[in-house]
Amino acid sequence: MTSHRPCPACGTLLSPNASACDVCGFSLPPSQAGNAGGAKCARCGTDLAPGFDFCPTCGLDQRKAAPRPPTGALRVRQGPGGPKLEFSPMSAAASTGPVASPPAHPASAPVPAAPVGSPPAPLAPALAAGPPPAASAPVAAPPAADAPAVAPAAAAASSAYLVAIDREGREGSRHPLPATGLSIGREQGQLVFSSDRFLSALHARVETVEAGRFVLVDAGSRNGVYLRITRPEPVFPGDMFLIGQHLLRLENIETPERERPPGADGTLIFGTPLDPPWARLVVLGRGGLSGDIAYLRTRQVVLGREEGDLRFPSDRFMSRRHARIALATEGQSMSVTLEDLESVNGTYLRLRGRANIGPNDTFRVGDQILRLTVES
Repeated sequence: MTSHRPCPACGTLLSPNASACDVCGFSLPPSQAGNAGGAKCARCGTDLAPGFDFCPTCGLDQRKAAPRPPTGALRVRQGPGGPKLEFSPMSAAASTGPVASPPAHPASAPVPAAPVGSPPAPLAPALAAGPPPAASAPVAAPPAADAPAVAPAAAAASSAYLVAIDREGREGSRHPLPATGLSIGREQGQLVFSSDRFLSALHARVETVEAGRFVLVDAGSRNGVYLRITRPEPVFPGDMFLIGQHLLRLENIETPERERPPGADGTLIFGTPLDPPWARLVVLGRGGLSGDIAYLRTRQVVLGREEGDLRFPSDRFMSRRHARIALATEGQSMSVTLEDLESVNGTYLRLRGRANIGPNDTFRVGDQILRLTVES
Protein backbone atom coordinates (compact mmCIF):
# COMPACT_ATOMS: atom_id res chain seq x y z
CA MET A 1 0.00 0.00 0.00
CA THR A 2 1.37 3.42 -0.95
CA SER A 3 1.52 5.80 2.01
CA HIS A 4 1.27 9.55 2.20
CA ARG A 5 4.47 11.56 2.21
CA PRO A 6 5.16 15.00 3.75
CA CYS A 7 5.89 18.10 1.72
CA PRO A 8 9.59 18.83 2.31
CA ALA A 9 8.87 22.57 2.34
CA CYS A 10 6.00 22.86 4.81
CA GLY A 11 5.40 19.36 6.19
CA THR A 12 1.84 18.96 4.88
CA LEU A 13 0.89 15.32 4.31
CA LEU A 14 0.30 14.79 0.59
CA SER A 15 -1.56 12.19 -1.39
CA PRO A 16 0.70 9.43 -2.80
CA ASN A 17 0.45 10.65 -6.39
CA ALA A 18 0.68 14.40 -5.72
CA SER A 19 3.09 16.32 -7.96
CA ALA A 20 2.91 19.58 -5.98
CA CYS A 21 1.91 20.65 -2.47
CA ASP A 22 -1.63 22.04 -2.27
CA VAL A 23 -0.66 24.34 0.62
CA CYS A 24 2.68 25.88 -0.35
CA GLY A 25 2.91 25.01 -4.05
CA PHE A 26 6.29 23.27 -3.79
CA SER A 27 6.91 21.06 -6.84
CA LEU A 28 7.67 17.51 -5.80
CA PRO A 29 10.33 15.41 -7.51
CA PRO A 30 9.73 11.66 -7.80
CA SER A 31 10.11 9.45 -4.75
CA GLN A 32 13.61 8.14 -4.14
CA ALA A 33 14.47 4.50 -4.70
CA GLY A 34 16.77 4.54 -1.67
CA ASN A 35 19.25 6.63 0.24
CA ALA A 36 22.75 6.83 -1.21
CA GLY A 37 23.90 9.23 1.49
CA GLY A 38 24.43 12.97 1.55
CA ALA A 39 20.69 13.68 1.71
CA LYS A 40 18.60 15.28 4.46
CA CYS A 41 15.40 13.97 6.00
CA ALA A 42 12.41 15.71 4.40
CA ARG A 43 10.59 15.92 7.72
CA CYS A 44 13.21 16.95 10.33
CA GLY A 45 16.34 17.80 8.35
CA THR A 46 18.64 15.16 9.84
CA ASP A 47 21.78 14.42 7.80
CA LEU A 48 21.49 10.86 6.49
CA ALA A 49 24.39 8.46 6.14
CA PRO A 50 24.41 5.98 3.21
CA GLY A 51 22.04 3.07 3.67
CA PHE A 52 19.63 4.78 6.06
CA ASP A 53 16.26 4.33 4.35
CA PHE A 54 14.57 5.34 7.60
CA CYS A 55 15.52 8.58 9.39
CA PRO A 56 17.31 7.69 12.68
CA THR A 57 15.73 10.75 14.34
CA CYS A 58 12.06 10.84 13.27
CA GLY A 59 11.67 7.47 11.50
CA LEU A 60 10.45 8.83 8.15
CA ASP A 61 10.79 6.33 5.28
CA GLN A 62 13.17 8.14 2.94
CA ARG A 63 12.14 6.00 -0.03
CA LYS A 64 8.73 7.70 0.01
CA ALA A 65 9.93 11.24 0.76
CA ALA A 66 10.96 14.02 -1.59
CA PRO A 67 14.40 15.56 -0.97
CA ARG A 68 14.47 18.50 1.45
CA PRO A 69 14.60 21.79 -0.53
CA PRO A 70 17.09 24.62 0.06
CA THR A 71 16.08 26.54 3.19
CA GLY A 72 15.47 29.81 1.41
CA ALA A 73 13.04 28.19 -1.03
CA LEU A 74 10.36 27.82 1.63
CA ARG A 75 7.31 29.97 1.01
CA VAL A 76 4.12 28.77 2.66
CA ARG A 77 0.72 30.33 2.09
CA GLN A 78 -2.67 30.12 3.76
CA GLY A 79 -4.02 26.62 3.50
CA PRO A 80 -6.47 24.16 5.01
CA GLY A 81 -6.38 24.31 8.80
CA GLY A 82 -4.99 27.85 8.98
CA PRO A 83 -1.66 29.55 8.21
CA LYS A 84 1.66 27.76 8.28
CA LEU A 85 5.14 29.13 8.85
CA GLU A 86 6.05 31.24 5.85
CA PHE A 87 9.28 32.90 4.81
CA SER A 88 10.15 35.81 2.57
CA PRO A 89 11.47 34.68 -0.83
CA MET A 90 15.26 34.64 -1.16
CA SER A 91 17.61 34.57 -4.10
CA ALA A 92 19.18 31.26 -5.09
CA ALA A 93 22.54 32.42 -3.72
CA ALA A 94 21.08 33.55 -0.43
CA SER A 95 19.08 30.38 0.02
CA THR A 96 22.18 28.22 0.05
CA GLY A 97 24.64 30.52 1.76
CA PRO A 98 25.99 30.47 5.30
CA VAL A 99 24.22 31.47 8.44
CA ALA A 100 25.38 33.59 11.33
CA SER A 101 27.98 35.55 9.41
CA PRO A 102 29.15 38.59 11.39
CA PRO A 103 27.99 41.90 9.89
CA ALA A 104 31.51 43.07 9.21
CA HIS A 105 32.10 40.39 6.58
CA PRO A 106 30.15 39.70 3.37
CA ALA A 107 28.70 36.27 2.75
CA SER A 108 30.98 33.68 1.25
CA ALA A 109 30.35 31.87 -2.02
CA PRO A 110 27.16 29.82 -2.03
CA VAL A 111 27.36 26.22 -0.90
CA PRO A 112 24.69 23.52 -0.75
CA ALA A 113 22.28 24.12 2.12
CA ALA A 114 23.83 21.45 4.26
CA PRO A 115 23.33 20.97 7.84
CA VAL A 116 20.17 22.90 8.51
CA GLY A 117 18.58 20.22 10.65
CA SER A 118 19.12 18.02 13.58
CA PRO A 119 22.06 15.64 13.79
CA PRO A 120 21.32 12.02 14.71
CA ALA A 121 22.88 12.63 18.13
CA PRO A 122 22.71 16.18 19.48
CA LEU A 123 25.51 17.88 21.33
CA ALA A 124 26.02 17.63 25.03
CA PRO A 125 24.32 20.40 27.04
CA ALA A 126 25.66 23.77 26.01
CA LEU A 127 28.20 25.32 28.28
CA ALA A 128 29.38 28.85 28.09
CA ALA A 129 31.70 30.81 25.95
CA GLY A 130 33.69 33.65 27.39
CA PRO A 131 31.83 36.95 27.81
CA PRO A 132 32.56 40.10 25.84
CA PRO A 133 35.45 42.14 27.31
CA ALA A 134 33.04 44.48 29.11
CA ALA A 135 31.17 41.73 30.93
CA SER A 136 31.95 41.26 34.60
CA ALA A 137 29.61 38.42 35.52
CA PRO A 138 31.12 34.95 36.02
CA VAL A 139 30.97 32.76 32.96
CA ALA A 140 30.64 29.00 32.73
CA ALA A 141 32.78 27.12 30.25
CA PRO A 142 33.03 23.58 28.92
CA PRO A 143 34.59 20.91 31.08
CA ALA A 144 38.34 20.78 30.93
CA ALA A 145 39.38 18.71 27.93
CA ASP A 146 42.59 16.91 27.27
CA ALA A 147 45.41 19.04 25.91
CA PRO A 148 45.00 18.99 22.14
CA ALA A 149 47.67 17.56 19.94
CA VAL A 150 48.95 20.16 17.50
CA ALA A 151 50.71 18.97 14.36
CA PRO A 152 53.83 20.84 13.14
CA ALA A 153 51.80 22.59 10.43
CA ALA A 154 49.93 24.53 13.12
CA ALA A 155 53.14 25.84 14.59
CA ALA A 156 53.82 28.14 11.66
CA ALA A 157 54.22 31.80 12.52
CA SER A 158 50.89 33.59 12.32
CA SER A 159 49.16 36.59 13.78
CA ALA A 160 45.88 34.68 13.99
CA TYR A 161 45.09 32.21 16.78
CA LEU A 162 42.32 29.96 17.97
CA VAL A 163 42.08 30.49 21.72
CA ALA A 164 40.45 27.89 23.96
CA ILE A 165 38.07 29.08 26.69
CA ASP A 166 38.65 27.51 30.10
CA ARG A 167 36.24 26.64 32.93
CA GLU A 168 36.07 30.21 34.22
CA GLY A 169 35.48 31.74 30.80
CA ARG A 170 39.09 32.93 30.59
CA GLU A 171 41.38 32.49 27.61
CA GLY A 172 43.40 29.32 27.81
CA SER A 173 45.71 27.63 25.33
CA ARG A 174 46.46 29.43 22.04
CA HIS A 175 46.79 27.61 18.74
CA PRO A 176 48.40 29.45 15.79
CA LEU A 177 46.28 29.57 12.65
CA PRO A 178 48.57 29.07 9.63
CA ALA A 179 47.91 30.58 6.23
CA THR A 180 46.90 27.13 4.97
CA GLY A 181 44.08 26.93 7.53
CA LEU A 182 43.44 24.60 10.43
CA SER A 183 41.37 21.42 10.79
CA ILE A 184 39.75 20.37 14.08
CA GLY A 185 38.63 16.89 15.08
CA ARG A 186 38.76 14.00 17.50
CA GLU A 187 41.21 11.95 15.39
CA GLN A 188 42.20 14.05 12.37
CA GLY A 189 43.46 17.56 11.77
CA GLN A 190 46.02 19.93 13.21
CA LEU A 191 43.97 20.54 16.36
CA VAL A 192 42.91 17.24 17.92
CA PHE A 193 40.85 16.71 21.11
CA SER A 194 41.03 12.94 21.44
CA SER A 195 38.76 12.56 24.50
CA ASP A 196 35.88 14.72 23.22
CA ARG A 197 33.31 12.12 22.11
CA PHE A 198 31.01 14.80 20.72
CA LEU A 199 33.57 15.66 18.06
CA SER A 200 33.62 13.78 14.78
CA ALA A 201 36.91 12.30 13.59
CA LEU A 202 37.27 15.36 11.34
CA HIS A 203 34.81 17.97 12.57
CA ALA A 204 35.52 21.49 11.24
CA ARG A 205 38.00 23.70 9.41
CA VAL A 206 39.02 27.33 9.69
CA GLU A 207 40.18 28.61 6.30
CA THR A 208 42.08 31.83 5.65
CA VAL A 209 40.52 33.90 2.85
CA GLU A 210 42.77 36.95 3.09
CA ALA A 211 44.33 39.10 5.81
CA GLY A 212 41.78 39.45 8.60
CA ARG A 213 39.12 37.34 6.84
CA PHE A 214 38.40 33.71 7.64
CA VAL A 215 35.76 31.07 6.90
CA LEU A 216 34.48 28.52 9.43
CA VAL A 217 33.44 25.26 7.70
CA ASP A 218 31.52 22.27 8.99
CA ALA A 219 33.46 19.27 7.64
CA GLY A 220 30.37 17.03 7.61
CA SER A 221 30.33 16.55 11.38
CA ARG A 222 27.59 14.63 13.14
CA ASN A 223 26.90 17.23 15.81
CA GLY A 224 27.48 20.38 13.80
CA VAL A 225 29.34 23.64 14.32
CA TYR A 226 27.75 26.44 16.36
CA LEU A 227 28.69 30.09 15.94
CA ARG A 228 27.95 32.72 18.58
CA ILE A 229 25.64 35.27 16.96
CA THR A 230 26.30 39.00 17.18
CA ARG A 231 23.10 40.33 15.59
CA PRO A 232 19.57 39.09 14.84
CA GLU A 233 19.88 36.14 12.45
CA PRO A 234 17.21 34.59 10.21
CA VAL A 235 16.18 31.09 11.24
CA PHE A 236 14.19 28.43 9.41
CA PRO A 237 12.47 25.11 10.17
CA GLY A 238 15.11 22.60 11.22
CA ASP A 239 17.57 25.22 12.50
CA MET A 240 19.15 24.43 15.86
CA PHE A 241 20.61 26.75 18.47
CA LEU A 242 22.23 26.60 21.89
CA ILE A 243 21.32 28.76 24.88
CA GLY A 244 22.73 27.88 28.29
CA GLN A 245 22.57 24.10 28.65
CA HIS A 246 19.70 23.74 26.20
CA LEU A 247 19.84 22.64 22.58
CA LEU A 248 16.67 23.69 20.74
CA ARG A 249 15.28 23.08 17.26
CA LEU A 250 12.74 25.27 15.45
CA GLU A 251 10.08 23.19 13.72
CA ASN A 252 7.12 23.85 11.48
CA ILE A 253 3.58 22.91 12.50
CA GLU A 254 2.73 20.00 10.20
CA THR A 255 -0.98 19.72 10.97
CA PRO A 256 -2.57 22.60 12.94
CA GLU A 257 -4.96 21.28 15.57
CA ARG A 258 -8.58 22.27 15.14
CA GLU A 259 -11.31 22.73 17.70
CA ARG A 260 -13.61 19.76 18.02
CA PRO A 261 -17.13 20.36 16.75
CA PRO A 262 -20.01 20.92 19.17
CA GLY A 263 -21.91 17.94 20.43
CA ALA A 264 -25.22 16.79 18.96
CA ASP A 265 -27.01 19.20 21.31
CA GLY A 266 -24.77 22.13 20.24
CA THR A 267 -22.61 22.21 23.40
CA LEU A 268 -19.04 23.46 22.88
CA ILE A 269 -16.06 21.84 24.63
CA PHE A 270 -14.85 24.04 27.50
CA GLY A 271 -11.18 25.15 27.68
CA THR A 272 -8.66 27.95 27.57
CA PRO A 273 -8.82 30.21 24.49
CA LEU A 274 -5.60 29.66 22.52
CA ASP A 275 -4.01 31.63 19.71
CA PRO A 276 -2.98 29.36 16.82
CA PRO A 277 0.74 28.41 16.94
CA TRP A 278 2.97 29.38 14.01
CA ALA A 279 5.92 27.13 14.95
CA ARG A 280 7.29 25.13 17.83
CA LEU A 281 10.57 24.66 19.71
CA VAL A 282 11.74 21.17 20.63
CA VAL A 283 14.30 20.59 23.39
CA LEU A 284 16.84 18.03 22.16
CA GLY A 285 18.43 15.72 24.69
CA ARG A 286 21.73 13.92 24.64
CA GLY A 287 21.80 10.80 22.50
CA GLY A 288 19.05 11.97 20.14
CA LEU A 289 16.24 12.08 22.70
CA SER A 290 13.45 14.63 22.29
CA GLY A 291 12.39 16.61 25.34
CA ASP A 292 9.74 19.24 25.97
CA ILE A 293 7.90 20.91 23.10
CA ALA A 294 6.87 24.58 23.30
CA TYR A 295 4.41 26.04 20.79
CA LEU A 296 5.08 29.61 19.66
CA ARG A 297 1.86 31.63 19.59
CA THR A 298 2.98 35.27 19.89
CA ARG A 299 5.06 37.37 17.51
CA GLN A 300 7.92 37.67 19.99
CA VAL A 301 9.00 34.87 22.31
CA VAL A 302 11.64 35.62 24.94
CA LEU A 303 13.65 32.74 26.42
CA GLY A 304 15.42 33.06 29.75
CA ARG A 305 16.16 31.62 33.16
CA GLU A 306 13.87 33.89 35.19
CA GLU A 307 12.09 36.18 32.73
CA GLY A 308 10.36 35.68 29.40
CA ASP A 309 7.71 33.58 27.73
CA LEU A 310 9.72 30.32 27.93
CA ARG A 311 11.68 29.88 31.15
CA PHE A 312 14.36 27.39 32.12
CA PRO A 313 14.75 28.03 35.87
CA SER A 314 17.20 25.19 36.52
CA ASP A 315 19.68 26.26 33.82
CA ARG A 316 22.31 28.26 35.70
CA PHE A 317 24.24 28.95 32.48
CA MET A 318 21.30 30.87 31.03
CA SER A 319 20.84 34.60 31.63
CA ARG A 320 17.65 36.01 33.15
CA ARG A 321 16.58 37.18 29.66
CA HIS A 322 18.75 35.28 27.24
CA ALA A 323 17.40 35.28 23.67
CA ARG A 324 14.39 36.21 21.58
CA ILE A 325 12.65 34.65 18.58
CA ALA A 326 10.67 37.20 16.58
CA LEU A 327 8.12 36.74 13.82
CA ALA A 328 7.66 39.52 11.24
CA THR A 329 5.12 39.70 8.44
CA GLU A 330 5.23 41.59 5.16
CA GLY A 331 2.26 41.14 2.89
CA GLN A 332 1.69 37.41 2.59
CA SER A 333 5.22 36.50 3.70
CA MET A 334 6.72 35.91 7.12
CA SER A 335 10.27 35.88 8.44
CA VAL A 336 11.70 34.64 11.74
CA THR A 337 14.84 35.90 13.49
CA LEU A 338 16.86 34.75 16.48
CA GLU A 339 18.49 37.43 18.63
CA ASP A 340 20.77 37.27 21.67
CA LEU A 341 19.65 39.65 24.44
CA GLU A 342 23.17 40.54 25.63
CA SER A 343 23.40 37.28 27.57
CA VAL A 344 26.59 36.50 29.44
CA ASN A 345 27.16 33.12 27.82
CA GLY A 346 25.87 33.86 24.34
CA THR A 347 23.51 32.29 21.82
CA TYR A 348 24.97 29.85 19.30
CA LEU A 349 23.36 29.04 15.95
CA ARG A 350 24.27 25.92 13.99
CA LEU A 351 25.97 26.68 10.67
CA ARG A 352 24.40 25.78 7.37
CA GLY A 353 27.67 24.58 5.91
CA ARG A 354 29.99 27.55 6.43
CA ALA A 355 30.16 31.16 7.59
CA ASN A 356 32.57 34.07 7.44
CA ILE A 357 34.17 34.84 10.80
CA GLY A 358 36.43 37.61 12.04
CA PRO A 359 38.41 38.68 15.13
CA ASN A 360 36.79 37.83 18.48
CA ASP A 361 34.16 35.54 16.94
CA THR A 362 33.48 32.52 19.13
CA PHE A 363 32.28 29.07 18.07
CA ARG A 364 31.63 25.67 19.56
CA VAL A 365 32.61 22.24 18.24
CA GLY A 366 31.78 19.30 20.47
CA ASP A 367 32.61 20.33 24.04
CA GLN A 368 35.22 22.85 22.88
CA ILE A 369 34.71 26.61 22.86
CA LEU A 370 37.19 28.44 20.63
CA ARG A 371 37.63 32.13 19.89
CA LEU A 372 39.41 33.62 16.89
CA THR A 373 42.00 36.19 17.89
CA VAL A 374 43.97 38.28 15.42
CA GLU A 375 47.00 40.28 16.52
CA SER A 376 48.40 43.12 14.41
